[in-house]
Amino acid sequence: MKSLLMDVVWVCEKYSLRQSESTAVQLLNVLVNLIKTNSEGITEKMGQWSGSNCSVGILAYQAIHLLCQPFHGHVSTIINQTFKRLLDHIVMMEDGKIFSALGRPVLLVRQQAIDFVRFIS
Repeated sequence: MKSLLMDVVWVCEKYSLRQSESTAVQLLNVLVNLIKTNSEGITEKMGQWSGSNCSVGILAYQAIHLLCQPFHGHVSTIINQTFKRLLDHIVMMEDGKIFSALGRPVLLVRQQAIDFVRFIS
């Protein structure tokens, strides 16, 4: 999984998705889902990712950050979709329902989403 995400980051750095907004949004959705399932391994600080030593979650955040750059076009759409997708993480909801038990994984996902929004702003 990690090597695949490193390839996704590389593709996002080298090739623009300017011609396909729907592809960028679909990739964003996949990356946000990966973040939710791989939140506990994130130990790096937002924006201080160092390539091969990064966790799966931080590589997903790095790819999202790259998608939000003008290089890919559709900046306002992608940032808007990013914030919409991360909002569920911030308000601790899943499928429109508030989590009944706020365990460590839920709180980690929330804090990481807040840190990313601060980083990208």
